[in-house]
Amino acid sequence: MPSNRKQIKALLYKIDASLQQLEEVVDERTKLHELGLQPSTNENEELSNTTHKTVEFLEQAKKEMEHEKDEKIHHDLERLANKYMDIHSTLGSEIDAPEFTYEIPQPSKPPTAKAVRFKDVPDEANTSEMMGTQPFQPYRDDPEEAEEIDSRSNHQMFAEHQQTMMRQDQDLDHLHQSISRQHMMGKDIDQELDEQLIILNDLEQGVDNSGHRIQRATNRLNDFRRMARENGSLTTIIILTIILILLLVVLN
Repeated sequence: MPSNRKQIKALLYKIDASLQQLEEVVDERTKLHELGLQPSTNENEELSNTTHKTVEFLEQAKKEMEHEKDEKIHHDLERLANKYMDIHSTLGSEIDAPEFTYEIPQPSKPPTAKAVRFKDVPDEANTSEMMGTQPFQPYRDDPEEAEEIDSRSNHQMFAEHQQTMMRQDQDLDHLHQSISRQHMMGKDIDQELDEQLIILNDLEQGVDNSGHRIQRATNRLNDFRRMARENGSLTTIIILTIILILLLVVLN
């Protein structure tokens, strides 16, 4: 049972790390939508693969915990399952994400029966404890942890250490992927800002050209008004002269 419990705890750790990665991806998608951008097809496929991998871990943990009696571990799995469904509810219809629910099984109550067994040969461990010849063991806060550590061989400890390093490598890979995605998002945002700056420069240049054309038209209109004022009296004299000539011709 301790070794199985160790495997379950490792699975729960993987599920928690996978959920953290899911939360980061969903946050990045939300920022993209706020900027008016759409995630690429590769990003959608990566998110879908991450959800399927998380559900596989959840299903595996659910199967491993069929005979587990520790209620705390059951509550941990239920909490992680609820957290996954909370993330699942924020995903759009374009993401192929399976659902997963988990309910803590109710323990059955078998009929209790009292039995007393006597041993003809006493236990060696009990004999050593009563005689005070039991070898000294270091103090542990958790007796189950002490029993588990004592029962492991060097090979098992080395294997567990290797598994821990592999999990850390996976976490570092996930972190590297997250940083790479953020870097790509930063480059896309920078390119978008450059394009917006070019549009603003073109708009400013167009406004300046329109201002120059309006100024030239205003200058021409002012020149025409000035010339009309200066030549107005001459025009009046010419018109009156023509009228006088016409009157003389008609009267004669």
